[in-house]
Amino acid sequence: EAALNTLQNIIETATASEHTSKLLSKTMIDDSHKLVKRVLKGRTACQGHEVDGYDLSQGGYVEQVKKDEEIAHAKGDASEASTIDAAIDLMCAIGRKKATKFDRKFKRLVPLLQHLLVEAESPEVQALGATGLAEGFLVLGPASQVYVEPLVPILTDMFVRLSQKQETAEKEGTPGLTDGEKKLQWSVIWALGVLCSTTTQEMAPHYNELLQFFVGELAKPTLPGAEGEMIKDNCIFSLARMIRANPDAVPLKQVLPVVLTSLPLRHDSSDLDIVVDMFVFLWNKRDPVMLELFPKVIEAYSHVLNTPWQLDSLEEGTKGDVVKMFQDIVSYVEANPQAQAVVSHLAPTIQRIIEQGTNNNQNRPQ
Repeated sequence: EAALNTLQNIIETATASEHTSKLLSKTMIDDSHKLVKRVLKGRTACQGHEVDGYDLSQGGYVEQVKKDEEIAHAKGDASEASTIDAAIDLMCAIGRKKATKFDRKFKRLVPLLQHLLVEAESPEVQALGATGLAEGFLVLGPASQVYVEPLVPILTDMFVRLSQKQETAEKEGTPGLTDGEKKLQWSVIWALGVLCSTTTQEMAPHYNELLQFFVGELAKPTLPGAEGEMIKDNCIFSLARMIRANPDAVPLKQVLPVVLTSLPLRHDSSDLDIVVDMFVFLWNKRDPVMLELFPKVIEAYSHVLNTPWQLDSLEEGTKGDVVKMFQDIVSYVEANPQAQAVVSHLAPTIQRIIEQGTNNNQNRPQ
């Protein structure tokens, strides 16, 4: 795990200098990919001197196994989770640095990630299979369209199975989903949402089913613990991705109120930019539903950005869009007395967000 993290740091911090260019040579990238593949296949144990590892003194990756086919798939127990997680992070670091060739390498990893998702003994490791796929989709972008047909049925079936297990437990008064299963559920939701944002046309036939899943999940009581909160947050993120990617395929009049009443986020702000971008997008196009729900939208948006750390967590480009949007909102409210009366109690919050964002932009290094 430490070696994987070290390689990830080397790749992510590498610049165009001569020294780091050598580190990012084709050999190192290829060897790092082999290491990721080895971990996902389960070859992580060290026995005597027969150790797979990265040895700079010998020019790269030292592979002691004669045939790749001899490596058995990992059973995926919970003890492997941190190592697999580090391997996935390394995979994504490689993809971000060498995006043009990532599709070919990721294609070789997909069967292994799918195997973890479906066959791993631990739901925590199954969840890593889903998050690994999602991370790869984000790096691939539109090229992830080839994985819609084979993987969406697997992901949706898993979502349904876990939802049914929780519903049955609630009816019978028996224990519901474990924390590991909750993590698996939100990971599956996240993977489906990411596919909606990267492959708009290919995912369109699945929109109705996914909207039922995510809206239905938000209508249920939040399951206990952080993992239960993550299920709700990732449903919000996924709906925001769907609205942003293909607004015409989403019945906003039914879906947007559900998103608004589900805010603020409960636990995870990692995809806050996605939610903010959805609001900015709908406001800029002056969507009729957005204007109809204007007071609720402003109130929900104010809740989302009600503390400086949340605003500071946004990407700089998104932060600038937020400031411009709220400046537009001030003009809109001033020109519409009815809107002014409705949101007057939010005026200090709106002004604080504008000032905070403006100050941050002015203080940002040029």
